[in-house]
Amino acid sequence: MEDLYKMKEANRVIVSDNNDITYKSLAEALENPLKVHKLSLIGQQLTRLPKELYQLKNLRRLYLTGNQIEKLDPEIGSLLNLELLELIGNKLSILPPEIAGLKKLKQLYLVNNKLKELPAEIGQLSSLEGLWLELNQLTTLPSGFTELKNLQLLELNQNTLSEIPSDIGNMTGLQVLKLSGNGIERLPDSICRLDKLMGLFLNENLLTSLPEDMHKLSSLVKLDLRKNKIASLPPGFGDLSSLRELYLGDNALPELPDGLGALSRLQKLDLRHNSLTKLPEDFGDLSALESLAVEGNYLTDLPQSCGKLKALTVLELNNNKLEALPPQIASLNNIKELYLSGNELREFPPEIFQFEGLTSLALAGNRLREIPGSIEKLSALERLWLENNGLTSLPEEMTALKELLVVRLDHNELEVLPSAFGSFQKLRELYLGHNKLSDLPSESVHLKSLMLLDLSYNHFRTLPDVIGSLTALKGLWADGNVLEDLPEAMANLRDLHGLGLNHNKLRTLPSAMGALSLLQELYLAHNEITHFPPEIQGCESLKWLNLENNPLTEEGKGKINLYFPRCEIRF
Repeated sequence: MEDLYKMKEANRVIVSDNNDITYKSLAEALENPLKVHKLSLIGQQLTRLPKELYQLKNLRRLYLTGNQIEKLDPEIGSLLNLELLELIGNKLSILPPEIAGLKKLKQLYLVNNKLKELPAEIGQLSSLEGLWLELNQLTTLPSGFTELKNLQLLELNQNTLSEIPSDIGNMTGLQVLKLSGNGIERLPDSICRLDKLMGLFLNENLLTSLPEDMHKLSSLVKLDLRKNKIASLPPGFGDLSSLRELYLGDNALPELPDGLGALSRLQKLDLRHNSLTKLPEDFGDLSALESLAVEGNYLTDLPQSCGKLKALTVLELNNNKLEALPPQIASLNNIKELYLSGNELREFPPEIFQFEGLTSLALAGNRLREIPGSIEKLSALERLWLENNGLTSLPEEMTALKELLVVRLDHNELEVLPSAFGSFQKLRELYLGHNKLSDLPSESVHLKSLMLLDLSYNHFRTLPDVIGSLTALKGLWADGNVLEDLPEAMANLRDLHGLGLNHNKLRTLPSAMGALSLLQELYLAHNEITHFPPEIQGCESLKWLNLENNPLTEEGKGKINLYFPRCEIRF
């Protein structure tokens, strides 16, 4: 199936003759015109095809991508041996009817042109297997288009089609059909006759319903219906026995039909942003399901049968109304990623502690007041989101999570951090903004991998000296504190690229900061800055400096402008 989705590349191999030379100069090709099988004139600013090209009577593959071609001459139909024609990224607004003469053509690439219509004669390309027409301006398809019986892949993404031919079911060779990003309001019933169809992409259209016989697409492996207006699924949807990927996100589904659990091969299911209030009890029968996304619905609980989804590795439940998880969910011992942000959890769900292989856990935006010490059981955890809760402290046991790379604790009520916080020696990003912190534990000196640290909107009067030990830092944000000065140890942050110090009480900067030669962005708005030390000129990479709302004199501003002649400065 994956090879089919990459049919563009695969078919190039099919029609390739490795003994052939690809000519990149027409002049060179014309030295032996009848021996030329492949010609590439990519990106040569052509506005039309040179007449001499039609002397290449045995040409099989012609690459014309990235030119300025506005029209093809009728003579294009004389290239009787052509199997591949690539015209991506030109300015074609129309094709000549003589294109019908290309009886051996298998692949036709017309991506990113200005085509508003196709000639009816395109239906006479009887050998055509792949047709790429995305990013054009097509509003309709011509009569006779469905005569392309050998077409296997049809891409019409990002056009302005409002409908597709009622007899599309005649294109019985179709295996992949891409119609994303159009304005299609309904599907013809005949589409259900495409029994070889393996991939159907209809996301970003205006569909409100699906044909009753949709279940007859017995070969369908991937179905993408995201971002439509579908309010219900037809009966028998569970009969799509080959389906492995089903994308139904961003529709208007209030419920799912009975029998969906019969999709025994389904591996990925996207139900994001619908109006679901519950999942059917047979959901647990989706025995092959590996990834389930149901975020942005109205779920208040999960069916007990979810405990049978043993293959599940990713479970996305953000932004629902869950107050707890069913005990049965604890048996999902293959879970790697669990997203529960934006629910109504008041306690840390104890079932989570059974997920010993968990690498990502999101519990942001709930009503948690504490984290139990049992969190130490999640020893594989790499990413932890706990922002926007009501946490007042963290357990010391949390420092056992040695694999953590990203931790978000911003927008809580934390006053202190565990003394062994420096145990997170792999930590790269730490978000502590909008808490009540006034210091960092001395053990923080061991956070040698930390690249981003957010301390904004806390109660810091000065940055602790341990900051100078965090030599991998590239971004440090300490806006909205009550900083009156900065430690000399700031000079150790030689990799720092961004420094945020807005809304503090700084009067100047330490001269040692001139050592920050890689610093590119410095934010000092709403402080009490009156001058900079001359040494600050060492910040030679500075591109952006914000000094708004500081009591700088015109003389002081002039000196700063001289210090940084290539920097954009806002006073």
